[in-house]
Amino acid sequence: MRLLAAVFAFLTLSASAIAAEPSTPPRDVKTAVRAGLDFLAEESINWKESRACATCHHAPMAIWALNEAKKLGYTVDDEALTELSTWVVAKDVPAKIYPKGAPGTPKRAPGTEVVVNQAPLLLALGFEAGDVKAMEDGVKKMLSAVIEGQCDDGSWRLVNPWRPIGSSPEVMTTLAVLALTAVNAPDMGEQGKAAREKGLKWLEGTQPGDDPQAVALRLLLWKRLGRKSADWLPLVDQLRKGQNIDGGWGQTKGAKSDAFATGQALYALIEAGMKPGDDAIKKAQLYLTKTQSPEGSWPMDSRPNPRDGKPAKNVAPITNAGSAWAVMGLARTALPTDR
Repeated sequence: MRLLAAVFAFLTLSASAIAAEPSTPPRDVKTAVRAGLDFLAEESINWKESRACATCHHAPMAIWALNEAKKLGYTVDDEALTELSTWVVAKDVPAKIYPKGAPGTPKRAPGTEVVVNQAPLLLALGFEAGDVKAMEDGVKKMLSAVIEGQCDDGSWRLVNPWRPIGSSPEVMTTLAVLALTAVNAPDMGEQGKAAREKGLKWLEGTQPGDDPQAVALRLLLWKRLGRKSADWLPLVDQLRKGQNIDGGWGQTKGAKSDAFATGQALYALIEAGMKPGDDAIKKAQLYLTKTQSPEGSWPMDSRPNPRDGKPAKNVAPITNAGSAWAVMGLARTALPTDR
């Protein structure tokens, strides 16, 4: 009897000790950002050399994240950033960002349908986050391609959306207007002004969706345009209510959290004036620092392709894009000079 009692006590104490044993602590935010930047630089250069293709995910999202972080004061791999940036604007680049007649080039279809090439759109956003003057001619070409891809109703859209990057007309239109209204965007003349106005008119007449990406990007646009608080505060509230119990956000309402949606939400909420000490921000930081892999990326799942209902077999593109958004969101919540 005593032996059984002793064994029971030992097992109870052992179980308590195991339960109380701390797990590996997550990285602090700035360390997570630096690890993410290292991953994006190395992975994107490797993709460039092995695939010879910029795609809509790798070069654009890496350039965007590296430029954003550098602007905030983080040290980035300048050699990799320069290599990627000069490569995608070169005339002989196999990335096919804006070739004539290639798949994805803006074309009129029957009626008023236009297919926007999202590669120059995302690249323009990436370059605008950095030193645009160094790449002004290239950015102008990219924005020209974006303007050409605008539908007659003022929207931008993809015939075959590949979510989440090539998403709904609301998302594509918001991204396009963000690119055309950036503070340091090159002057695109009357054509650019008309495209901006048409795009804004379409967005204003479109009911905001409950897609977290659409909400975050619209919040970002309204804040950057200096809209009145009545326009954007409801979007802040909508994002806050959509935060999952684990601290992250999912790509759709009720979906599990991931780095792509969480990074976007953080990015937009900080733009809207929320402070790093806010409870929602701290929970999101903890979620991202806990889920980052040792090499600096964040695990991502591919969403099913609307055309055949199957997810992509290669998750490298969405992993790159999700990691880029996580880096951009986290970097805004913890500057390198913060103590």
